[in-house]
Amino acid sequence: MKCVMFIPLFAMLLLLTACAQSGAPVEVAKDIPQQDRLSCATDDDCVCGGIDADGSCFLGNRDYYEKHVDTSKQCPDFCTGISGSLVVRCIDNKCMQVMECLTGLDCDSGVCEGNKCVEQEHGDECVYDSDCRTDGCSGELCVPKSAGPRVSICIYKPEYKCLGMISCGCVNGYCSWKETAEYRKCVEDATA
Repeated sequence: MKCVMFIPLFAMLLLLTACAQSGAPVEVAKDIPQQDRLSCATDDDCVCGGIDADGSCFLGNRDYYEKHVDTSKQCPDFCTGISGSLVVRCIDNKCMQVMECLTGLDCDSGVCEGNKCVEQEHGDECVYDSDCRTDGCSGELCVPKSAGPRVSICIYKPEYKCLGMISCGCVNGYCSWKETAEYRKCVEDATA
């Protein structure tokens, strides 16, 4: 009689073991504070995707992601945004979603359109910085030397005082201002 009861118990144990191995549940991590889920030191420490153990779309620390996130499920448009302009960065030791770019300085290509870095075709306005010059009433335009005189509205704007911090030159075959972080700060202060 003892053998008869042992066989169903053994079969149930085998069945439970097989089920546990085939669909290993995501470890519930309710005891891990939110700040630890988001902590990072570099951009490489951050990841976006999958469903967290609490059922929410995940954005945060790679170590937490690998241990607690169901990667078989995804949240459409959550990581990149509908327009595809969001990226995940480590800012102040916290994984965050931010716009891919605000200006061309944020992009290797030097071109930011709709908060996305875009590749720009190489223009034929210039080859060297010396192929470009400033123009306009306040020297606010950066144009090819080969172009005729350019006219501007001739209204002085406070941010024009910042133009001395940057140079007009050739960027990807186009005459353009070569902005710097200091210049952007100067413009921000001048227009505030």
